[in-house]
Amino acid sequence: MLPFKLSETSLRRQVNDKSWSRGQSYYKSRSVVNVVCRGDNIQAQVEGTDYEPYRVSLQVDAGGFKSAICSCPYDWGGWCKHIAAVGMLCCREPKKVRVAAPVEELLSSLGVADLRDLILELVAEEPGLLDRVETFAQGVVDLDDRLDEDLEGEAKTSEVQVFGTTIRSSRKPGRSAPKAPAQPQARQRQTPIDAAPYRSQAHQAIHNTVRACEEGWDDYYIELEEFPQLFAKPEDFINAGDGANALVILDAITGTLAGEWSEMDNYGYDGEIAAKALDPLWAEAILQAGLSDDEAMDLQIQLDDYATQFNWETFPLASEALRQDWEDLALQQVLQGTSNELWEVEPPEHADDLAQIRLRILARQGRWEEYLNFAKAEEQFRNWLVVLIQQGEGEQALAEVGCLEIVTDAQVVAEAFRAQGNLAAAVEVAQRGIELPSPREAWHKRTVRAGDVDVGPSHYDLAAWGAQLAEQIEDEATMFELWMRAIAIQPKVSDFNHLEMLAGEQWPEMRDRLLDELDTKTWSYGSEEVDIFLAEGRIQAAIKYLAKFYHHPEVSIEVMKAAITHDPNWVIGKGTAGADEIMNRGKASHYDLAVKYLTQVKAAYLHQGKQAAWQKYRSQIQASHGRKRKLINLMAAASLG
Repeated sequence: MLPFKLSETSLRRQVNDKSWSRGQSYYKSRSVVNVVCRGDNIQAQVEGTDYEPYRVSLQVDAGGFKSAICSCPYDWGGWCKHIAAVGMLCCREPKKVRVAAPVEELLSSLGVADLRDLILELVAEEPGLLDRVETFAQGVVDLDDRLDEDLEGEAKTSEVQVFGTTIRSSRKPGRSAPKAPAQPQARQRQTPIDAAPYRSQAHQAIHNTVRACEEGWDDYYIELEEFPQLFAKPEDFINAGDGANALVILDAITGTLAGEWSEMDNYGYDGEIAAKALDPLWAEAILQAGLSDDEAMDLQIQLDDYATQFNWETFPLASEALRQDWEDLALQQVLQGTSNELWEVEPPEHADDLAQIRLRILARQGRWEEYLNFAKAEEQFRNWLVVLIQQGEGEQALAEVGCLEIVTDAQVVAEAFRAQGNLAAAVEVAQRGIELPSPREAWHKRTVRAGDVDVGPSHYDLAAWGAQLAEQIEDEATMFELWMRAIAIQPKVSDFNHLEMLAGEQWPEMRDRLLDELDTKTWSYGSEEVDIFLAEGRIQAAIKYLAKFYHHPEVSIEVMKAAITHDPNWVIGKGTAGADEIMNRGKASHYDLAVKYLTQVKAAYLHQGKQAAWQKYRSQIQASHGRKRKLINLMAAASLG
């Protein structure tokens, strides 16, 4: 049986309706087999149509389901039906989950010879592990060389990490403990990069995009096809810390694009499109390449030339990286924590982007103290708080949450607390975060008064996420507060029904408060509130919604069906307006919708006993549109005679 409770709420939110329904079928047919929990990982198999079962892996914690993968090819939004089925079993029948020892515990009971045999077997099956074994072995020096004289005659207990697992061993006199193994390093290229293939690829990107434009693909092609793939080439080297080779690739790509961009001008593509995408890559490569002053000067001249060819003023991020390298005195003082002033005057417009680049490099190099100093000084508060949490300073981070400026930053910080197992802090950040503006709002307003925040989908996401965690840790007051906020922001029938189940005797009061709030909303991010109004008998509120917000015609049809006995005259007015608009314009492809409107109109007339009025309107349709055979045939099939 699982050692902790899993809520179906966090599972349901990751699965679309179709996958949920099919997952139910797999669960009910007992297709989920071999379910095993090891620590925070649940693995299972789901038997489907193929001989081999699908393999499912779920990552969980005390807050519920975190992530999941399945061996099936599903990739159409949300988690697949197999994951849904496994999750259902874990939530509904936890006793069927076999709890086994985590890998750490399994390995801790093995001796050196056993571990050696295991590693040899794994390497035989996966030769790629050889590099990992070698990296570890290089971090362990000869034991006899590290004997401390003051430990002579004593046993020494030590710990080492083998593939992320702690192994404890006792060493006899004359043996020393190994030093900590080196951190895994990115693979270092052994040969110089050849720029020619990248020039060819850049030339081909221009050619392919021009051809796509000629064939009518236009923006889609340049934004989603050729250029992102091209720019990913230097990015791989940058992420590996190889700035020098990244610069070689960038020079080849940029030079080719700049020289040939005139072909793109003919199709309305400004060179700024490419230059803006290349600029941050140049900056990050420069800050990792360790250029001399002369090299930096030559590169600045070359970049200015490329900018001219792109008809762009400059590469601002790259130019600033060349001007202010890591040896800059002001930057050094910020990194050491002796100053918070990086800029002599107002920071440039691109200061935040450059700060993010520097932070990525500091993180890549494990320079965490400098990272924290720099992030705080440059007011990169989200990054600052996340690393504080990761470094074990969660209490300080929670005290500083007030420095966050937008709701999406609060979500990231809350996720960081959850990753550390501090669910109470995660919930608190979610509570406070939903009072913050959205990124768009913050950009337009720059400053927002407390209590004057226009909420949006990101606020809903954070509120619902926090509500699920509060539910897991049984913080009832916060759970109700956050679910109420989430539903008020973006009503969903599943959330509404879930809150009803949770609220018990408190539901009537909560229900009325929610419905009243939904009735007075001045924004909408979907039409599910109409379904809620109809289910709860608030027909007038549903009618009001249709008058206030854009909606799909099918939503109108559903409200009309419900309103026939409540307000038949409204149904007649709404239905005739919708049907007449389609019929008068001769929209043959929409005649089926016109017939749906007319069906409700007829029902409303008959409900009032106005058969004659309906027949009069029906005759008008025949007189005006009798030659539209498709319409007339559809009406006859729907018994609209």
